Amino acid sequence: MDYIIGLLTIIAIFTLLTQSYNLVLGFAGQFHLAHIAFMGIGAYTFGLLAVKADWPFLIAMLAGGIMALIAGVFLGKITLPFKGPYLVIISYGFTEIAKSIELNWIDLTNGSRGLLGVPRPSFFGFELYHPLGFLIFTLVVVIIGHYLMHRIISSPYGLLLEALREDEIAVETTGRSTVRIKMEVMAVSAFFAGLAGALFVSYLSIITPEDYGLPAVILILLMVLLGGKGSFWGGGILGTVAIYVIFEPLRFLDLPDSVLGSLRMLIYAVLFILLMLLRPQGL
Repeated sequence: MDYIIGLLTIIAIFTLLTQSYNLVLGFAGQFHLAHIAFMGIGAYTFGLLAVKADWPFLIAMLAGGIMALIAGVFLGKITLPFKGPYLVIISYGFTEIAKSIELNWIDLTNGSRGLLGVPRPSFFGFELYHPLGFLIFTLVVVIIGHYLMHRIISSPYGLLLEALREDEIAVETTGRSTVRIKMEVMAVSAFFAGLAGALFVSYLSIITPEDYGLPAVILILLMVLLGGKGSFWGGGILGTVAIYVIFEPLRFLDLPDSVLGSLRMLIYAVLFILLMLLRPQGL
């Protein structure tokens, strides 16, 4: 039973992550590969504040989201002059820089050994160690996050994001600042990615930089594309559930970790090819 609860917890956390990526990629049409870096920044900010500074859980989690938001504004600022493949390259470079800092700033992050003892949520001295309690807390945060993003998407501002995706020049002719819109949506999506990172490492009780590299970049991109970018229920939720349904059985194969990793990358590639050939709009 604890296994099922744990799996549901991870799926819930990743729907928050993919929905926030869907917001910027699917609805605003801004294709970048730095979203996993925002998750890592939120995770490390939360972990360092909770473990080393002993901040209260909720404040440390919000701080993780805010730090990721600041990183999103910074990335948006430096990438505004670029579009297309240049934006992709720069954003992936940002991800690698963030991972390198997390890996090599050993005095702060413990490097490849990771940061241990990340706490579970606690309220009035009561800690949610039980898997079911943590799942309920996670669902509350995730549902609030989905609700807020849905409000953004279904508002007139959401229509503006879709207009930006379809024709940036047309948006500029209305007197709207596309630069400002890009900055705002990048910041909002990064904030929720940071919250997802905080929840993720709180559940695992450890932070390691290997969780925020290329395989994770490919994973969340595949989740959004498989579900259908620009679809709230598809790109943000269905794609995540589908990926875990596909990949979770691999855990039960009696294979070395290196072989499993290679097998996952092979399945990623096959799924990308099948998506482009058979269902480019996603599920």
